[in-house]
Amino acid sequence: MATPLNVLIVEDRPADAALMVHELRRAGFDPVWRRVETEEDYLAHLQAGLDVILADYTLPQFDALRALQLLQERGGDIPFLIVSATIGEELAVSAMRQGVADYLLKDRLARLGPAVIRVLQEVAERRARQQAETALRASEARFRTLAEAAPVLLWMAGEDMGCTYCNQRWLEFTGRTMEQELGYGWVNNVHPDDSGACLDLYNTAFVARQPFETEYRLRRADGVYRWVLDRGVPLVTPEGHLAGYIGSAIDITIRKEAEHILQQTQAELEQLVAARTAALHHEMAERQRLEQEAQRAQHFAMLGRLTAGVSHEIRNPLGAIFLHVDLLQEVLREPSPESPGEIAETLAEIQTNLRRLDDLVQDYLSLVRVTQIERTPGEVGAAVQAWAREWQEHATARAVTLRLEGLEHLGIVAFHESTLRRALLNLVQNALDAMPGGGTLIVAGCRTATHVQLQVRDTGSGISAHQLAQIFEPLYTTKPGGTGLGLYIVQQIVAAHGGQVTVESVEGQGTTFILTLPQTPEAPPPAATPPVALKTPTSS
Repeated sequence: MATPLNVLIVEDRPADAALMVHELRRAGFDPVWRRVETEEDYLAHLQAGLDVILADYTLPQFDALRALQLLQERGGDIPFLIVSATIGEELAVSAMRQGVADYLLKDRLARLGPAVIRVLQEVAERRARQQAETALRASEARFRTLAEAAPVLLWMAGEDMGCTYCNQRWLEFTGRTMEQELGYGWVNNVHPDDSGACLDLYNTAFVARQPFETEYRLRRADGVYRWVLDRGVPLVTPEGHLAGYIGSAIDITIRKEAEHILQQTQAELEQLVAARTAALHHEMAERQRLEQEAQRAQHFAMLGRLTAGVSHEIRNPLGAIFLHVDLLQEVLREPSPESPGEIAETLAEIQTNLRRLDDLVQDYLSLVRVTQIERTPGEVGAAVQAWAREWQEHATARAVTLRLEGLEHLGIVAFHESTLRRALLNLVQNALDAMPGGGTLIVAGCRTATHVQLQVRDTGSGISAHQLAQIFEPLYTTKPGGTGLGLYIVQQIVAAHGGQVTVESVEGQGTTFILTLPQTPEAPPPAATPPVALKTPTSS
């Protein structure tokens, strides 16, 4: 498709003008043209919309240089080409210096089409550059307007990293002139302690073409250093060329002072908390010591009260022993045929009372030693499983099935082996006594996030509500020949381990004693603890 072309031809020979139009059509143009040969006609048709002017160098009433002058006086930006048969090389060069785009000889009109194409391209490029420069100047003008009105300190740097511009707010802040700030002059206002690190970061960012952010102290016009937050970003052309940097700085002195006050307050608060924590630890330690002393005093007070009761209980078997010794002496002084049977019966009674006396002494000694135990962390479930092997024999002898549940990986507890073992044995013996006709004894374990529970459950006759209210009182017993100290000892042993013992019972269904003990911090995570049943023969 032909390219439209609006042409004004300054030529006194119509045939030559027609040849020019022919060459333009051969070059791919669709020319709309008009021929003129006088200055008056030329000026009448010299108007906007022309794409190119073709002029003969000399006409009878006009010439090319006059036509060019008239075009330039009117500020026209139209390509002007001379097409002549008479112009010499020197005249042509002079004409081009005056603004002629090109010159051609009429006997070489084949060059006309390419010449027009070239000058049109040059004009298009020149106009594009002019438009770009105009747009750039307008953009720079808008930027400077915004920069001067901005409430922050603005700066620009060139490719050499030197400062090329600071806005009015920057100059007012520093009290310096633009000339003083250009290049690296702005560094003179940076605090000496900050300038080195500031320049290092600035130069590193330039080399890497990366945005940067830094804080430094900048001297104000009154000589006071103020903290500023400076951010810079690279200016990169569409072709990827670094054109420099642009940045802004804001005064953050108030924020820095607030941060400093906050840091001081935080440090003071930490010191206060540390001092208060130490005081609390001391108070807690002192309170714990006083509580321990109170518990120890309470324990010894209880022992004092128990001593009177125990001494009374001791007198009974001792009195019976003395009585049976006297009877034995009488039988020995005056033997008779019945003497062997009487002696055997008397010795049996003495032995029974000696056992009761021994039980009283052992229970009393256990109470005395409860406050002196030293606990060691250990897997309490494994310990109970080991102790249960001894309980198995007693259970089998009483036709009782012993079952262990949930004791594997039960948890780490700080415990004293012999005393905790005695407490559980006491509960197991009580459970066996509660099932004279046989039954099931379950020793089970379970755990919470902080504690381990050991349970001793039987299927015996149960305990009445009246008895449950007194069951842990010292010297209270429901069994003939009992010392009344067993469950009280269990309670004291568990308390010495930092735990507690509770009881649940339903008459005719059975009783459950629950020992709750604290885990140690070294306790492993919970694990599945399936029931473990001991192989116990059952007899009826």
